[in-house]
Amino acid sequence: MNTWIAIAAIACNALLIAVAARLVYKDLNRRALEADELRKQKLRLEREVDERIRELVELSTHLQSVAEREKASLARELHDELGGLLVGARMDISWAEQHLDGQDTDLKQRLNRVQQNLSAAIDLKRRIIEDLRPTLLDNVGFIAALRWQFKETCARVGLKCAEYFPAEEPKLTADAAIALFRIAQEAFANLAKNSGTKAVDLALDIDDDCLVLRITDDGGGISDASSASGAHGLASMRHRVRALGGTFDLSGPPAGGTLVVRIPISRALRPLAEAEPQ
Repeated sequence: MNTWIAIAAIACNALLIAVAARLVYKDLNRRALEADELRKQKLRLEREVDERIRELVELSTHLQSVAEREKASLARELHDELGGLLVGARMDISWAEQHLDGQDTDLKQRLNRVQQNLSAAIDLKRRIIEDLRPTLLDNVGFIAALRWQFKETCARVGLKCAEYFPAEEPKLTADAAIALFRIAQEAFANLAKNSGTKAVDLALDIDDDCLVLRITDDGGGISDASSASGAHGLASMRHRVRALGGTFDLSGPPAGGTLVVRIPISRALRPLAEAEPQ
């Protein structure tokens, strides 16, 4: 009797073990299926995020390109239309001054003030045009435009500046030229607001397979901590670099600040056939 009881107990234990094993197996299988589904969902989300990021990058690049074209168009209209009006007005005032009765000093003084105001308006128009689209960039070249912007900033703020450019100007693509110029322009504007900056070095060079733009200062460096506009400026610089397949490195104090932009030669320079004059 005891033997049968022992056998029954063993059978029950075996049955319980089998049931438990089956439950554990089903639970493990369920967990494996859930883990696999989570992995699939993660991959789908990653693909969707990558796709959205790619779309946003393409949209931002397109908007920057559109903005640059609109700035160039507005600059041409200001130069042609407004410039013609202002120059014509100055010529008419000069003619009136030449034919004015010498005894009418009050009218002569008024015309002279008009001439001065017109000269100031022409200077303002020129500055606006240069901010919208640097004429030197289109007419003389990238290095001339960059050098002018650098020296103008240093002279206006009172910075000691040093520059290094290659002996032969690299034949930049239109996209690379405007992107690098805007990056440097934003960096100069940022440094001009930093009261601790006394000296700035600017260098353009070709290192291995990259075009390298380096801006170094002895102050607090380029920072986005001061304002939202500064943060947006840095974001714009980073995006311009990434759109060209380059890298953007920024370091700060204690040894001053350094901005280094590297653009692959394949994206920065025009093909040799395009670069050579016809």
